Amino acid sequence: MPMDCCLCGTAECALIFQSAAPLWFTLPLHSVPDAAAFAPLEIALCHRCGHVFNRSLDERLLNRLYAAAPLPCMPVHPSMTARHQWLLDQLEDSGLSGRTVLEIGGGSGHFARLLAAKATWVDVFEPNRHLTKALMPETNIAIHQALFQTAAQAPRRYTLAVCRQVAEHVPDLPAFLSALAQSLEENGLAYIEVPSLDYILEQRAWYDLHFQHVHYLTPAVLTALAARAGLVQERLLPLMDGHDFGLLLRKVAQPVPAPLPANRFKPHHVAQTLQEARHAAARRLSLLSGPALLYGATPQAQMFLNGLDGRHPFSAVLDDNPAAAQRMLYDHTGTLPVHPAADYDLSGVRGIIIGAYLHAAVISDRLRQRGFTGEILSITELRAGLGNSDRKISGFFA
Repeated sequence: MPMDCCLCGTAECALIFQSAAPLWFTLPLHSVPDAAAFAPLEIALCHRCGHVFNRSLDERLLNRLYAAAPLPCMPVHPSMTARHQWLLDQLEDSGLSGRTVLEIGGGSGHFARLLAAKATWVDVFEPNRHLTKALMPETNIAIHQALFQTAAQAPRRYTLAVCRQVAEHVPDLPAFLSALAQSLEENGLAYIEVPSLDYILEQRAWYDLHFQHVHYLTPAVLTALAARAGLVQERLLPLMDGHDFGLLLRKVAQPVPAPLPANRFKPHHVAQTLQEARHAAARRLSLLSGPALLYGATPQAQMFLNGLDGRHPFSAVLDDNPAAAQRMLYDHTGTLPVHPAADYDLSGVRGIIIGAYLHAAVISDRLRQRGFTGEILSITELRAGLGNSDRKISGFFA
């Protein structure tokens, strides 16, 4: 398979992470995962521009991957809706009243409904067939169950486009950004939100590398790509303690020929550190004194499970999202059923590992309030097992 960088085109790229990866974040309960449920995950780093990308994604799988999955990002705690409100407030600073809005990637539909309370009209593009009009009953919301790929798909031009947790999934990101820009009126705004590559490397978060993400982006790279599409940065918003970032961009008359930043990473050190963190997690899990559960049927939890090569103490997965009921996580050695967290009997459980680590504090508090006295660890804490082999982020830089 070619190793050319999907942004700058150079063939000077190096693999920094490889694994057999699950195609799906969850499967229906009692499914029997076969070879088709897995794919090789090959994460490459460009020596020239430093872009990190999944060179193994098969574009033919895109509709299958997103159309039938349970709805993502269902708010199951006030902290999740508070984040939506915070973002709405940031966008409100630029004015929402009277705007026509394009939302690419509607998720659970909650944010579209908040936008609709302010805007004149909201068009939502979301391939997941579980997001239906019944979930967004507002008369000024229209849902288009399709991947957004060209401006010709849009029924109108917009004064605001919102694209949250989508750009990292798009194979041809420059073309996608151009289509987004073309869908805007002159001087229109775009908000694009993605996971942060810097966070993954600083936190050694190998479980955030998974098959459905094509691009792992920094603000500098995304800003340059957006400028080339005619979208110039107005604000940078760090999100979720640095796990994500958002760019508020404005459409200008002509694309800006912005150069991509030069590579600042050492591929060998990145690869070695991520692999060490993966092995450290397995070593730390081996110290648990009894039966354990995994909390969160999330992409990170699924990748974490698969990265352990079957050496884990888990008997089940807990989750607060009703859409995860009757689902399961899986790896090459077996399956783990997902149970509603509130109803699960915790007696006899000695440890709980939180895969939904962005909500670890809330989950831990809930477990303690239920009287659970065993060990609670987030998957982010398992890198403590690196010990003397711990490699600081400074070792990544060229």
